[in-house]
Amino acid sequence: MTRNLICCTILCLTLLSAASVAQTPFAPDKMDTVLYGAAYYPEYMPHERLDKDVELMKQAGISVVRIGESSWGLWEPEDGRFEYAWMDRVVDRMQKAGIKVIMGTPTYSIPAWMYKKHPEIVMTRLDGKTITYGMRQNADLLNPTYRFYCERIIRKLAEHYKDNRTVIGWQIDNETPPGGAANKDVQDGFVEYLQHKFKTVDELNKVWGLNYWGQRLNDWTEIPPESGILNSGWKLEWQRYAQWITTDFLAWQASIVDQYKRPDQFVTQDFAGPPRPEVNEYDISKSLDIVAVNPYHHAPQDEYDGEDSSYQGDFSRSLKQTNYLVTETNADTIGWDSKSQFPPYDGQLRLDVYTHLSSGANMVEYWHWHSIHYGQETYWKGILGHDLEPGRPYQEMSRTAHELATESDRLGGQFDAYTSHEMTGFDAKVVDTEMPHAFDLLSDLVLNPRFDADDLVKEQKVIIEEMKMIEDTPDELLTELFHAAYFPDHFILLHRRPFAPLVQGAGTASTRTAAMTQGLPLLLTQA
Repeated sequence: MTRNLICCTILCLTLLSAASVAQTPFAPDKMDTVLYGAAYYPEYMPHERLDKDVELMKQAGISVVRIGESSWGLWEPEDGRFEYAWMDRVVDRMQKAGIKVIMGTPTYSIPAWMYKKHPEIVMTRLDGKTITYGMRQNADLLNPTYRFYCERIIRKLAEHYKDNRTVIGWQIDNETPPGGAANKDVQDGFVEYLQHKFKTVDELNKVWGLNYWGQRLNDWTEIPPESGILNSGWKLEWQRYAQWITTDFLAWQASIVDQYKRPDQFVTQDFAGPPRPEVNEYDISKSLDIVAVNPYHHAPQDEYDGEDSSYQGDFSRSLKQTNYLVTETNADTIGWDSKSQFPPYDGQLRLDVYTHLSSGANMVEYWHWHSIHYGQETYWKGILGHDLEPGRPYQEMSRTAHELATESDRLGGQFDAYTSHEMTGFDAKVVDTEMPHAFDLLSDLVLNPRFDADDLVKEQKVIIEEMKMIEDTPDELLTELFHAAYFPDHFILLHRRPFAPLVQGAGTASTRTAAMTQGLPLLLTQA
């Protein structure tokens, strides 16, 4: 930061807290800062350099990385054997550096052992061609064996990282398409889909106009594969079904992660250059806490006008009528070969960041931190080039990151609340020029509490239930003796006494009186 930050904390002891929240639930429009970072794949590196990378990230000022979504074969090197240590050290290192993590479920690229044991998992298309191993996004999303393995790895990762405060969110799968799968289970599923939608064969004949050319169906078992069909209604419904497959797959993944994630974490999916006709982004977004998008612009240098970034941003914001994330975008040159290697001009990466933010992005992440030395995406450059040394993209990212950090505090600052059995606390972090406003806000919360009657009734029930759960353990007794010695006759001791009638009888006036006479701020710190 280029300016001093002022932190002021007021601890207010209250009898009843009408705003007790252990963890603030995630909301796209309530994120307290703009996140800025890159996808990071230390497992792709030709040699060990985690410490150096993290140090460069700290110097650049980035605040978030996305990891883990491309490495199922490392998470589970053999069927049923799971490895976490290789990623734990990455997450731990990020935690120490103050960099947040978005963890990906690694289901879009199956490991080699899975293909060897279950080759039927990969998709067969309408022309009968099977997508062999080596491609990503090559699995039949309805295949029950594939889903078994997906669920197992998702649950393992979610359980392992559910309490890690560095992990702020989950990305499910990656740029998920239906892929044109037409395996037998997909064909059978299409018949079930039609039965559910049209109810009877007669209704299907009527809607599709199957009397034309004598193609009328008499039974659900007569439905042939879509391949070769010319009927427009038939073909359209097949495309809708393909969209539904992706929607169902991602909703299913989200429902699994939801069972483990904390209230303050989010679930997202990164849409690849939306809108895409093979994916129903609107339906998918219903299962997400926040939408993510990967907007790449292929127009280099003089041709770059920000239109693609703005268009995809506006579309992404419309899906849930709120802010969104950018999980991938140009870090440098992109393309599949050397012919398209036109690096952006000075300032264009920074310009693109502010273009995304102006459309409502709460985060901008590059793909990716470092350029890859092998594989299909060798020419899709990262913040660091193939020499892994800081260059022009790194310098521009660093400038932008420090700008965003300063502007976030200047424009919005940060306000938070926390509670325990005996205490409610409020804190605010702002730049020094906003100190008077922060102090006024915190003082107003303490000196003019509302204690609405309806809120008090709800909180009474919570407190009485908590009283029933308090055990007479040695630790509890020691705490009570300490409080009795240092806070004699203070209402902080009331939770150890049989005072349910007192709680039930507390009203707005009596609660305000107790707060003002016994629970006024005991501590004010400035740092």
